[in-house]
Amino acid sequence: MMRTAGFFLILFITHILQALAGFGGTMLAMPPSILLVGADTAKAVLNMAAWALSLMIVGKEYRHINWKELIRVSAGMMIGMWIGMRIYEQFPLDVLLKVYGALILVIAVKNLFFQAEEEWQLPKPVLLMILLAAGIIHGMFVSGGALLVVYMSSITREKGEFRATVSAVWVVLDTVLMVTQIRSGLFTGENVRLMLWAMIPLAVSVLLGGWLHQRINQKLFSKLTYVLLIVSGGIALF
Repeated sequence: MMRTAGFFLILFITHILQALAGFGGTMLAMPPSILLVGADTAKAVLNMAAWALSLMIVGKEYRHINWKELIRVSAGMMIGMWIGMRIYEQFPLDVLLKVYGALILVIAVKNLFFQAEEEWQLPKPVLLMILLAAGIIHGMFVSGGALLVVYMSSITREKGEFRATVSAVWVVLDTVLMVTQIRSGLFTGENVRLMLWAMIPLAVSVLLGGWLHQRINQKLFSKLTYVLLIVSGGIALF
C-alpha cells in the first residue's frame, strides 16, 4: 500500500512538469517507479498517464502543432522504439537501468551546469542520430523526452509550437506503445486499476501545471527540474 501511495505521489509531482513544459515527467518518474511497482507496471501506467496528459494539451493547443515535424519525428522515433523494445527484451533490467540512470545524470548535469548562452545548430546527421536514440530510449523506458528536446530545440524556439508538437509526438508514440503493451499482456487487472486511480493525481497535476505555467519563472523551474533529474538518475544508478 505504501509503495502504491509513493508511486502516485511521484506521478503527481513529475507530471506537473509534464503539464508545464510538455516533456520530462516520465523520465523523472521512471527510475523510482520501477523500484516501487516494478518495470512492467511502471511502463504501462506511466505510458497511459503521459498519453492522457499529452492528449489534453493537444486538444487545447493543436493549432500550434508543426505537422511536418510531427510526421518526421514520429517516423524516426518509431524506428528507434522498435530497436529499444528488442534491446529491453534481450538485456538484464539491472544493467539497462544503470545505463539509463547514467544517461539521465549526464543530460541533467550538462543542462544544469554547462548550458550555453546561445543555442547552436547541430548538423543534420547528428540530429537524426539523436532522434533515433530518443526512440530507442522511449522503446525501453517510455521516456525519450530529454533527447527529443535536444532535437526539437534545434528546430523551433517558439514556446507554443514546441510544447504542442512535442505533446502530439507523445500521443502518437504512446498510442503505439499502448497497443504493443496490450498485445504483450501488460494490461492486467491490477495494472488497469492503477491506471484508473492514477487519473486522479494526473488531473490535479494538469490543473496545477497550467496554473504554474502562467506564474512561475521558467528558468528557475528548469534548474529545479535538472536537480530532480540528478536525484532520479542517482536512484537508478546506485
